[in-house]
Amino acid sequence: MLYKRAPAIARKIADIEPENDIRVRLVGHIVDKSSRSFILDDDSATHEVVVEDESMLDNINNMSGDLIRVFA
Repeated sequence: MLYKRAPAIARKIADIEPENDIRVRLVGHIVDKSSRSFILDDDSATHEVVVEDESMLDNINNMSGDLIRVFA
């Protein structure tokens, strides 16, 4: 059986519809970080992005304020 992942649709945080959006693609700036998450700001709203592996956030201190893309 072939498994096909749904495409990530480009959205602003304020425009996300949880009941309709299966996967989204966000672009924004990192404004804060904790041990397992960071706050993404895309000028429409902010959202906490939680990661499974803490090592994924190792370089965030150097990236604060940088523009990044998140697939969720």
